[in-house]
Amino acid sequence: MTEEEFLNIETSDFSDTKPESPLKYPYHREGRYPVCIKFSIKKIEGAAIQGVPDVLAGLKEKFDLFTAAAGGDPDKMAAAQKAFESGKAKRDNNGDTSPVSSHSVTPIEKGIKIYLPQGFATNDAIQYSNVDLGMTGAAALNAFNSGAGFGEAIGEMFKAGFGSLTDATGSGKELAALTITRNAKGIMGKLMPDELSLPLQMSSAVTVNPNTRAMFKGVGLRSFQFQFKFLPVSEREAQEVEAIIKRFRLHAYPESIQAGPISAGYKYPHLFDITLSTVGEDGKMGKPIGTKIKTCVLESISTSYNASSMAWHHGDDKAYASEYDLTLSFREEVALNAQDIEAGF
Repeated sequence: MTEEEFLNIETSDFSDTKPESPLKYPYHREGRYPVCIKFSIKKIEGAAIQGVPDVLAGLKEKFDLFTAAAGGDPDKMAAAQKAFESGKAKRDNNGDTSPVSSHSVTPIEKGIKIYLPQGFATNDAIQYSNVDLGMTGAAALNAFNSGAGFGEAIGEMFKAGFGSLTDATGSGKELAALTITRNAKGIMGKLMPDELSLPLQMSSAVTVNPNTRAMFKGVGLRSFQFQFKFLPVSEREAQEVEAIIKRFRLHAYPESIQAGPISAGYKYPHLFDITLSTVGEDGKMGKPIGTKIKTCVLESISTSYNASSMAWHHGDDKAYASEYDLTLSFREEVALNAQDIEAGF
C-alpha cells in the first residue's frame, strides 16, 4: 500500500493490523505546516553464532594448548597440539570455518511524518577534564611543547621538583614563603600533622599554583528532544495520533528472548533515522533543515492526554482524547568528529 492510498482509506478500514503503513500528522490539511520531521525505523540484526558447542570446544582446545606451552612440558605440548589440529580439521570439514555472522541493520517500512515543532535545538558536547600538573608537570609540558625529547623533559621535571626558586619572579620574602609552602605540601607535609602544616601554609599568605590545564577527554553523544502537541479534529485523526504514539513505544522497547515460559534476555530495540526538511506542494520531502542527525536510539517517551481539555472523540470501541502531548528524547548512537561536521552533521 502506498502512502497516498493509506491516507485515503476510510475510518472503518483503519486498523493497527497494518504494521507497514506510514503514519502522519496532521492527517487532515497537511499543507498547514511547510516543514516536517520524518522518522524512519531500522531493525538491528545481531551477529549470530552457529555451532556453539564446536565454538566452545575450540576455545577449550586453544586454552589447553596455551596452558601446555606455559608449562614447558614437551609431551603435554605435543598432545595439546595434536588435539587442537584434530578438532580444527573436524570443524573445517563440517563447513564451520566462520561460525559468527556479521552484525547488520535492516530498514523497516514504518515511516512516521510529523510537523516540525517550534524551537528545535541541537547541542554539541565536547568533553574536557581539569588536570593539575603542578610545577613538575608544567615544566615537562613546556619541555615537550618546545620540542624536547623524553629524557630532556624528565630532566626539566626533576629540576622543577627539586631545584630552587631562584629563577622565579617576586620578592625574596615571597619566594621563601612559597618554598616553605611547597615543602609543607610535600615531604614536610607527610611528616607534619595537618594541625601544624595547614597553619604554616595559611600564615605564609601564599599558595602553590597547581598549574591546572584543560585536557581533552572525548566527545559526548548528542541528544535531541521533540515536543509535539496533537489536536485531532476528528476520530480518524485521533486514531492516527494514537497509532503514532504506539509505534514509537513499540519500537523503543526491546523484544523478549524467551527460554520456555521465562524471559532470559532482550533483543536490542530498534533504531531511528531522523530527517528534518521542508515539505513540497506534492507532499514530498524538500530541502533539509539544520544539521543532519546520525542514527539514534529512543531513550524516553512521555505522553499526556487532554492536559487542557475535557473533550473526547467517541469511537465504536473506545474514546479518543482531543489533545495529546508527546515528548520524545533521542540520543545519537555514535559520537561526532570533525569529518562529520564537514559532512553536514
